Amino acid sequence: MRIMAGTRTFVVLGTRPVFDATELFADVATGGEAFLLALGSRPTLAQQVVTEEALALAADRRFVLTAETVADPAMLRERLDDAGTILIAASRGERRRWNLGSERLSVPGARSRGYPGSTPRGSAA
Repeated sequence: MRIMAGTRTFVVLGTRPVFDATELFADVATGGEAFLLALGSRPTLAQQVVTEEALALAADRRFVLTAETVADPAMLRERLDDAGTILIAASRGERRRWNLGSERLSVPGARSRGYPGSTPRGSAA
């Protein structure tokens, strides 16, 4: 997962996420704003589960969450124009197919947690 600093949090969710919503939206403050962008024209079951978790988390922690599917790279680029913080939770292949490794998304000082993450969903630490 790649993290880029800013104020509005955008989570780009691949088709087989290994992070849960709590990890993906950990830095969103009460009263904040976040966006979950699920890659593909139809969300996978795993994307649906993370979206449901994220909506429950947003209600519990009282931040605004907008969740939507993104069908193509051009649409994704358009949505990310307003981004402050971008978390990319997608496999290397998806990042390549969706052009998520470009210079436009590479911000100096960005932290990377890697994929598939140190503690995948459902496994012990």
